[in-house]
Amino acid sequence: MVRVSKIDKLPIYVIEFPGTNCEIETMHALSTLGFKVKAFRWNEKPTLLDNSRGIVLPGGFSYQDRIRAGAVAAKDDILDKICRLSDVGLPILGICNGAQILLEVGIVPGLKKNSIQMALGKNLMKGRSTYICKWVYVRVNPDCSSPFVSRINREDAFPLPIAHAEGCYLSTNDVVLGSIKTMSLIALQYVDIEGNEAYNPNGSWGDCAGISNTSGNVLAMMPHPERALYLYQVPVNMKGVWGEKRTGLKQGFYSASGPGWAILEGFRNFR
Repeated sequence: MVRVSKIDKLPIYVIEFPGTNCEIETMHALSTLGFKVKAFRWNEKPTLLDNSRGIVLPGGFSYQDRIRAGAVAAKDDILDKICRLSDVGLPILGICNGAQILLEVGIVPGLKKNSIQMALGKNLMKGRSTYICKWVYVRVNPDCSSPFVSRINREDAFPLPIAHAEGCYLSTNDVVLGSIKTMSLIALQYVDIEGNEAYNPNGSWGDCAGISNTSGNVLAMMPHPERALYLYQVPVNMKGVWGEKRTGLKQGFYSASGPGWAILEGFRNFR
C-alpha cells in the first residue's frame, strides 16, 4: 500500500482573476498527475491559501491586459498573501499571464524584496512586434537549482507551446541581469531542435523562457506545460525526438505523457 503523506492531501490552488482563461486545462493537468486541485478566485479570503501544497497562476488575460500584461492583477490584495507564502518557501508556478503577474509584483527574480526588477515586454521579432502562437523548443539551464526543473534531463531539448504578445524578458538594470546570470536564475531557455542557443522566438534577454526566484520555489515561465501534458498534443510534424515519439504513438493511446508533464510534476520535488 502506498502511504499518502499529509502534504499530498493538501490542494494546489489555481488562482482565477477576471480574464484568466487557462484555469480549466491547468486544473485538469494537475489532477491527472494525482494532485488535489482547487480553483481559487482572486476575491476569496487570502487566509484560505495557508492550507495549500502550492499555487499556480495560470495563463489568460487578467483584467484584459490593461496598462500591460499582469500589471493590474499584481495590485490585487491576494498577491500580498502570495508574496508572503513565497517568502516561506511555498512552491508557486506562474504560466504565461501568471509569469507576467509574478514579475509585476517583484516575486521573480526576487533579488530585492518588494521591488520590481524585470518586465515582460512586447515580443521583439524580425519585422514585427505582436502576438505569437507556436511550438518551440526549450532546455533546462544546467546550472539552475530550482526543484521545479531539478529532475529534468539538462541535455534534452523538449517542445512546448507559447502564446503571448508580451513575453520578452528584459531589464534596464545591468546589475539585475548580471545577478540573474551569476545566481543561475534562468530556469528554461529557448533553443533549437539540437539544444543549441540559436533560436529565440520573442527576443527575450538571455533566451529566457522561464526564470526562478532566488530561493528556487517560484518559477515564472512563458511556455504552457498544461497544453503539452499528453504526447498526442505534440504536433504530428514536430521534428526531433519528441516528434518521433508522436509519430510512433499508437492510435487511441491518449494517456502517454508529453513534454509538459515533467514541469508540472515538479511540485513533487517540494517536501
